Amino acid sequence: MFQKVFNLKTILITISILVLIGVLVWQGIYFKGNPDPTARNITPGAAIINTAILVFREGLEAILVLAAIISGLIRKKQDNYWKPISLGAGVSFLATLVTWFVVVAIISSVNASQLNIQAFTGVLAVVVLLIILNWFFHKIYWTGWISLHNRKKQELIGKKDTEVSTSAFWSV
Repeated sequence: MFQKVFNLKTILITISILVLIGVLVWQGIYFKGNPDPTARNITPGAAIINTAILVFREGLEAILVLAAIISGLIRKKQDNYWKPISLGAGVSFLATLVTWFVVVAIISSVNASQLNIQAFTGVLAVVVLLIILNWFFHKIYWTGWISLHNRKKQELIGKKDTEVSTSAFWSV
C-alpha cells in the first residue's frame, strides 16, 4: 500500500503541482494579478516566466475544452473517437508552435504601432468568433427546427384525410 501511494510518479506530480502553485501565488503577490510580459525594465527571465504563466492559463482553458469533449465520450462509451481527439490535440499543439513563429515574424516585419496590431488581431478574433457562432447556430437551432417540422409533417401524413384537413385548417 505504501509503495502504491508514494511511488516516483506521485512524488513528481506532487512536487510539480506545489511548484506551480508557488509560482502562481508568487506571481499574484509580486505582480498584483496578471503579468505583463511587455512591461519596461524587466529581465528576460521575468518576461519568460510571465509569458509562461499566460500560456499556462490558456492551456488550462484548452484542457477544460478537451475534458468536456472526452467526458461526453466516456459517458456514451464511444471508444472509436479517442485516437482522432488525441491526434487533433497533438496537431493543434504543433500548429500553436508554428503559428507563434509565423506571427512573430509577421509582426516584426510590419511597420505598425502595437495598438494597430492589437486592433487588427481583435477584429480578426471577432470575425472568427462570429463564423463559429453562425455555424453553431445553424447546426443546433436550424437542425432542431427542421426536425420538428419533419416530425409534424410525418404526423400529418399518418392521419386520415379528414383529420389532415382539420389540422391544416386550424394551422392556417
